[in-house]
Amino acid sequence: MKRILIIGAGGLIGTAIRNTLKHYEYGTLSGRSIKDKTIEEIADAINGYDVLINLAGRSVFTRWTRKNKKLIYNSRILTTRKIVGAINHMENPPMHVINASAIGIYKIEKYCDESIKEYSDNFLSKVVRDWENELSGIKKESVNLSILRIGIVLSTEGGAYHVLRSLTRYNVGAYFNGGRQSLSFIYIYDLVRAIDFIIMKQITGIINIVSPEVTSYKILMEHLKKQFHALIIWNLPGIVVKLIFGEGSILFLEGQNVKPGVLLDNNFVFEAPDILSCITKLENN
Repeated sequence: MKRILIIGAGGLIGTAIRNTLKHYEYGTLSGRSIKDKTIEEIADAINGYDVLINLAGRSVFTRWTRKNKKLIYNSRILTTRKIVGAINHMENPPMHVINASAIGIYKIEKYCDESIKEYSDNFLSKVVRDWENELSGIKKESVNLSILRIGIVLSTEGGAYHVLRSLTRYNVGAYFNGGRQSLSFIYIYDLVRAIDFIIMKQITGIINIVSPEVTSYKILMEHLKKQFHALIIWNLPGIVVKLIFGEGSILFLEGQNVKPGVLLDNNFVFEAPDILSCITKLENN
């Protein structure tokens, strides 16, 4: 049985991994605790594990004030930098390092697979680029590295879908500026299954973790309206979300059109390849 250490295991993804993939032995380490640990202490905590999964990072779904942007940035870059330092310090590091990343690196609405090297120039893209760049510091040739560019994770347990379905039930569900923004999403259990697949197949490099179908916020909300027999879905002007989230409103007003090229090339089979099958599984499981 492989031993997996999950850093940032208390979040939506980490919890789903531990609850679903029962054929591994798990250890956990808080992302926040790493900032107070030395490289040697982190190396000791990592020692003995076959796989390290780093999910640490403060939520980007907040108002992007100067303070919050610093917290978002440091929670990823500084944490990953110390993890890399610990791996390089170890005589026998984990054989496989899997690090979360995000599709926010890609240009808005440009059709992208993993071969695309033209990235956006906003704050979120900079965070992702610097985050991934830290991982290039791993000097141990024995370590396989997988970088997961994860789309919008849909789950009834938390995240965007959990909020949207709750609002829709009370007839206050909404999309902004017509809802035409592309939505590259992933069913939570397809995400977990993809991680298991990547471990078993030893797939390395950049991997887009999204479903094959790209939908839109309007289509998502129309499906939710039908699912919960809502009377209305509101089409609100973008200024509303800008007043709440400021610069962070791009998370709702702009979208990425991303393809899971690596997973498809490796014959990964999605349980929910489109938005309708995803909602059906979420609401019937």
